[in-house]
Amino acid sequence: MRYEAVHDLTTYVISHKQNDSSVKALRDIVDIAMQKQPPSQRAKAFLGDPFDIHILLSTLSYEASKHHVKRFQHFMWSQFNKIDDHLGGVQARDRAKLEDLTRQLQIISQNADIHTGNTNVAIITANRIRDTHARLHANRR
Repeated sequence: MRYEAVHDLTTYVISHKQNDSSVKALRDIVDIAMQKQPPSQRAKAFLGDPFDIHILLSTLSYEASKHHVKRFQHFMWSQFNKIDDHLGGVQARDRAKLEDLTRQLQIISQNADIHTGNTNVAIITANRIRDTHARLHANRR
């Protein structure tokens, strides 16, 4: 997103993978908003605040990420349960099985690092949006 205060112009460039669900949902939201507006008001639907579309897309991306986090949690707990069974003697002690469980724990650790990194990026982005939004509105007064 780029906003030019001099011209009160906002330009959005959205880079995404093909068939991105967040972008499709954003298009659907914009289409519905346009349909609900009288023709004379359609051009102004998202012009009240240059951050509207950015916030919508960020929210949609966040909602989509919940699916991946749930999958990770399921995988993590299934591996922890296998380790618990192995240590509790429910499963026969097997060195190959223990090596596999160790590999799975390494994958869990890598996935946790990725999710933590993604969360940190989201927090930094949200903070910058908030700060920029505040400066924009302070300058508009």
